[in-house]
Amino acid sequence: MNKTMQENARKILVSFGILFLIIFIGFLGYYRFLSYLKGPEIISINIKDYEITTTPWKKLKLEIKNTEKVEVNLKNIPIQENNNVNTIIVFHKNENIIKIKLTDHFNNKREYLYHIYLKKDIQKKLPKTLAQAKENKEEQEDKPLLKDKQK
Repeated sequence: MNKTMQENARKILVSFGILFLIIFIGFLGYYRFLSYLKGPEIISINIKDYEITTTPWKKLKLEIKNTEKVEVNLKNIPIQENNNVNTIIVFHKNENIIKIKLTDHFNNKREYLYHIYLKKDIQKKLPKTLAQAKENKEEQEDKPLLKDKQK
């Protein structure tokens, strides 16, 4: 009778050990692949939603995770080796909507929308034609960068 009790105890311990090992491997696998289950995401970005700017362009910098393809306003942008994306965005008058679309290896998609406003006073400073832009450039080249301080 002692021998059967020992065998039963051993079977119970082995069963609990195997069950614990299966649960541990399940949790480990779940947390290992959790980021892939979440899909593509932006870790950091250098613009804010409803941002107001006075410059007619900005260099967009993204740090992404679990992403195979990036589109900014329907334009494919290459992903660098360190999972960074850099591109230049040109703003139009008033409201600009920046649409960033990320796609991962499993074809899961995530979209981000950012609203950027170009202040109206900057519109007065922008040249309307190429000739005006060249004139402004020549005028700026004639002006000295630093004014001499005379005492």
